[in-house]
Amino acid sequence: MEIRHDVSSQWISDFHNQLMRGQCLIIDGNVLDHILLNGEYMPLPEFLNRYFRTTGVEVVGWYDIVDGFRLAEPNEMQAAFLRAAGPCSSGA
Repeated sequence: MEIRHDVSSQWISDFHNQLMRGQCLIIDGNVLDHILLNGEYMPLPEFLNRYFRTTGVEVVGWYDIVDGFRLAEPNEMQAAFLRAAGPCSSGA
């Protein structure tokens, strides 16, 4: 994904650089806020989906205490998610 640093939120450059270094990142706070990417404002979940999908990630999702786990694009990602998650056991 091309990131034009002069018209994007500063933390996006830091986010990208840390991921390129192999770092794990946790995003917290107002995770539904809008961010600036290449001169366009968008909700953070939309940015994360765009960013990771352009890098070849098949499944993008997030968890919050109110709504639980959600896939960014449920119709397109559900099969890949179920393959990756494997079979669930009943805990017996």
